[in-house]
Amino acid sequence: MRLNEIYNVYKDLVEFLYIYTREAHPSDGWQVADNLEAGIIVSEPVTTTERTAVASDCQINLDIQRPLLIDSIDHEVEEKYI
Repeated sequence: MRLNEIYNVYKDLVEFLYIYTREAHPSDGWQVADNLEAGIIVSEPVTTTERTAVASDCQINLDIQRPLLIDSIDHEVEEKYI
């Protein structure tokens, strides 16, 4: 993953923060064919605990090596900054 390469080169010079906001392709929303074929079926989390679990799975399965922060369940960061 190219982002991991960039992170590993610059992590001592730049603070990288990734924020998990909403599920990009929830099964109860905009489900994409690639996710269905890969067996990735995730509904939009409705609690902080659910969002944390989904974000953790995402970080592990996509081999995201950078710190991953999690937006509040009422989308405070997304609504203010994105």
